[in-house]
Amino acid sequence: MERDIFNPDIQAAPVYPVAFKIQNQKHLDEFPTYEIADPQIELTEDGNINFQLFCTIYLDSEFLKNFSDRDNFIYLNVLSTNDQQQEIYLTQQRGEFPTDQGSLITYSFHVVIDKENVEKFKLDCLKVQLAITQKHEGEMGIAESIRVGRFLNTVIPIKK
Repeated sequence: MERDIFNPDIQAAPVYPVAFKIQNQKHLDEFPTYEIADPQIELTEDGNINFQLFCTIYLDSEFLKNFSDRDNFIYLNVLSTNDQQQEIYLTQQRGEFPTDQGSLITYSFHVVIDKENVEKFKLDCLKVQLAITQKHEGEMGIAESIRVGRFLNTVIPIKK
């Protein structure tokens, strides 16, 4: 697999995203189905950000064979993208995934960012990253492990 020449931080992680979508919470409340995807994040009436992110990943047989006896975690990082400042971590979430459930695993993350941070960081887009690691929260080297295990790095616009 070739490296992404546009972002040298994306490594050839041993998992592959096969489906990815967001759904604003107000749409989930109105139409409680996971079949609908939103093309962008919409602010709530209160000015908050509130959405669900769904991702299905494929684990190849080599990964399943070599990592089935270890703890495996998927991390979601959500960062600001304002060009006037460094990227700011707005939220980080962790999920465990068992390797005994087959090669396709679906995750859902609920992301909420309050109005204060939307305004403070002048958010017009969010950078969303997904990564895998065998490191536990707080363990030495976890930041580098998440960087190396990153398999999705995208920007999602915010409709105001």
